[in-house]
Amino acid sequence: MPRNIEPIHARRAAQLKALAQVRNTLPAPDRAMVAELVDVPVENMQDWQLELVDSLASAYLCEVA
Repeated sequence: MPRNIEPIHARRAAQLKALAQVRNTLPAPDRAMVAELVDVPVENMQDWQLELVDSLASAYLCEVA
């Protein structure tokens, strides 16, 4: 399934997993945010947390189709 039509929670979970894999390369404040978000189940995240994951992913990850 192309990424642009995946359910939002599945997409954010994939982004968060990728961010967790590279978190040691992130600046300290962003590394701390990723570390906090990893412990929260994506299904239980609030909208602002989902947006934060998307913002961090946009800043630090390249999407491969």
